[in-house]
Amino acid sequence: MAALTCGPCCRNFAGALTSTPALAASAESFTNPAPGVSIGYGIAYPIGAIGVVLFVQLLPRLLKYDLNAIASANPEALEDEEAVTRVLVETTNQNLFGKNIATSGITHFHACQITRVYKDDQLVPLKYDDCYVEGQGLLLVGKAREIELAIDYIGIRSNMPIHLDTENERRKVLVTDRAFAGKSIETLAPLKNYGVTITRITRLGFTFVPNTDTKIEVNDQITAVGLSADLATFAKAVGHRSNAIDSTDLLSLSAGLSLGVILGLTPFAFPGGTPVTLGLAGGPLIVALLLGHFGKVGNIVGHIPRPTRMLLQDLGLVLFLTHAGIQGGQAFYSTIIEYGSSLLALSACVTVLPLVLAWWIARNYFKLDPLQSLGGICGGMTSTPALGALTDKTDSQAPVVSYASAYPIALIVMILLAKSLIGLLV
Repeated sequence: MAALTCGPCCRNFAGALTSTPALAASAESFTNPAPGVSIGYGIAYPIGAIGVVLFVQLLPRLLKYDLNAIASANPEALEDEEAVTRVLVETTNQNLFGKNIATSGITHFHACQITRVYKDDQLVPLKYDDCYVEGQGLLLVGKAREIELAIDYIGIRSNMPIHLDTENERRKVLVTDRAFAGKSIETLAPLKNYGVTITRITRLGFTFVPNTDTKIEVNDQITAVGLSADLATFAKAVGHRSNAIDSTDLLSLSAGLSLGVILGLTPFAFPGGTPVTLGLAGGPLIVALLLGHFGKVGNIVGHIPRPTRMLLQDLGLVLFLTHAGIQGGQAFYSTIIEYGSSLLALSACVTVLPLVLAWWIARNYFKLDPLQSLGGICGGMTSTPALGALTDKTDSQAPVVSYASAYPIALIVMILLAKSLIGLLV
């Protein structure tokens, strides 16, 4: 009877907060759960999912907030800090004329590179011995803010057309040779030693423009610009293999999951408290967060190609929900009759009350602007659809930053809280 009573409540809690890991954590707490314990999540989830989406869209309208005006008041939030762009610049700084481009200081900018120069009416890859010439066209690649600083340093924007032979003069290579790991671009000197310029690095799904201090790591996907022969030489040096870009390190994946399971099944307790475990949802989540942050721990690499991640994510969710549906479907009607109205009311309360409370705390206590507050609420409710609805209304990156900051903490707290609730109620 205890399982029948607290099971739906905890599942209702997980569903109203759209937290599948919390659902998994609560499921592990029952050795033989009653059929009704899988119903609460299914009843509460639609209310939680739709409720957050409606909240982030209706609240600004009710309070008459102009999200675009709020974003415009903070120009830095409108700019995608990580967006990589390219601009053609005309050299007008007399202090640069005759100086070597590769050693003149532009490479020390935080995230900006000169990749090509205008020669014979066409853009060609930069060479190590190229020098600045008055009126010369240079192609810059980097973040918007750094490019503006570089333009002020070099000259003015150019109106000349940009025609690139990207098929033959640009190549993506994957670093597999461990001899390159931990070495900075300044030490490797790719332009001097290999005749190529590294314009972008993609690491763990995040793309950025490097500078001389950037260190290369194994499994970095590098975008290099240069002549075909030089690109081939560079690719061979870093150990590039064409099929390695999309391959999955199954040993690292297995080791990461094993460590996650061990961590999840290890009991711990606060002084005077009852021991709890993170479970098969929380343990792998903690290990994944650590691997994602550090990139690698020993020989375990925290990199899974996006296609593999999406497959595992969708397949795992489908199998998990299928199991819950089959288990709970047998007694769905009787559970609705017995608990339906109370579960619906509880779902609405668990969804709405945290939204209102979080909004008040974010605005009055932390003094966050509406965009930051709404983005944090999306993360706290682990609602990616709500974030999508919010970002459709503005180009500001403030909601995304707040969402990313709150999401991991919310997942962990929900897992621990679900287990604690079951421990108190059973």
